[in-house]
This record gives sequence, C-alpha cells and structure tokens, in this order.
Amino acid sequence: TPSWFFTDAKNRNLTKEGLYSRQFNYMKRVMNHFDYIKVWDVVNEAITDNNNSNQIFRTKNSKWIEICGEEFIEKAFIMAHSIGPDKKLFYNDYNLLNKKKQDRVFQMLKNLIDKGVPIHGVGIQAHWTIYDSISDIENLIMRFSTLNLEIHITELDLSVFKKNDKSLKSEYVFNGSEEEKQAKLYGKI
Repeated sequence: TPSWFFTDAKNRNLTKEGLYSRQFNYMKRVMNHFDYIKVWDVVNEAITDNNNSNQIFRTKNSKWIEICGEEFIEKAFIMAHSIGPDKKLFYNDYNLLNKKKQDRVFQMLKNLIDKGVPIHGVGIQAHWTIYDSISDIENLIMRFSTLNLEIHITELDLSVFKKNDKSLKSEYVFNGSEEEKQAKLYGKI
C-alpha cells in the first residue's frame, strides 16, 4: 500500500476511522469495477516470517498495524463481504512450509473463522524448491483443509537452488538432473 494511502492532506497519519473509511471506498470502487471477479485476495502477506519473535503479524513498517492494530485483517474481510456478499474472500501468504509461519497463519485463520468473519479460503504462494518434501507439501494442504476453507495454489514455482543459497553464480547452467527432479516434483504437486 503506498504511503499516501495512510495520510491526510497535511501528511499526518489518518485516524483509524479515517483509514477504514478510505479502505472501504477504495475496496468498493475496485470490487464494483471488477464485479465479474468472483474470488478476492482480501489480505495478503500479513504474517511475520521472523521465527525469533512471538509476534504473529508483520509489524515492521506496517501502517495497518500502527494505525488500526491487528483488527485490520478482520475489518478488511467484513468490508469486502459487505461490498460483495456473493464473492469468495481469501487470505494469501507465502513461506507456509516454514512450520512456525504455518502455525501462525493457521491460528489466525482459525480465530477469524471462530469469530464468524466471512472468509472462504486460503491462498498458498508456493515458492518452493526441488529440495522440499512432497510429504511436507501434502501435510500443509491437509492441515489447512481441516479449517474447511477452499485452498488455492496462487503461485507455483520450484527453484533448483536451496533456500538462502548465497553462492549463486551468474554462470550457473541448468542441468538435466535438476530438470528431471523439478519436473517430477511439479508432477507430484
């Protein structure tokens, strides 16, 4: 979200009510303009990747958290539902094979469902590697299926590089064994 979205004409942070009003007007314009779209990614990437933190949400440089607190996610789904009650509403995130992040996202979704927040699905950004386990992928999908939400793979790519590999060279050449491993994992997925 661009920085201007959170400020008034004098470049001061909006109040919570002012931000929610701006958010609602924006969502209404976009959802009505693209009325033919039936599934909406309402909140995207709100959960922290920091495994050394007890926090659930991304707070660093988050104006949503700063101004509205954690309730902004719940409010976004309620707004989207009021604008498009016939639309399917999704939460979307990446790095869900990371157990701590997976736990955080699962708990947040469960809390929203328990509160009766109108949420219909979870989008999995599958930025995985050929070194990831198909059983870990299956367990992730099976775990989220227990929430009775639709599950969409919203992005899918399988890197041939190990996560956090800092030794990548510009002269790297994709080889046949990596290609075969990548193709097999795509097939299994």
